[in-house]
Amino acid sequence: MTKQNIERLLAIREGNRNVIKKNIDSLNVAIEEQDTTFFNLALAKIETAMDLVSSFNEKILALTQVDNIASEITET
Repeated sequence: MTKQNIERLLAIREGNRNVIKKNIDSLNVAIEEQDTTFFNLALAKIETAMDLVSSFNEKILALTQVDNIASEITET
């Protein structure tokens, strides 16, 4: 896989991380408003995005040169 493909995976992973951040904010709103339906919806979105981030982490690490694996794990 080329560097461009790794960069694409990194960008997709970052997008999913942003989904997680956004939905954590939604969780806080749902807690304040005591809205269990909204809370459960936001939680489900977070769980889905976390699964995707985990999958992309594995793909990125598989494509990362051995010398760079430690950096990839600690920096991202």
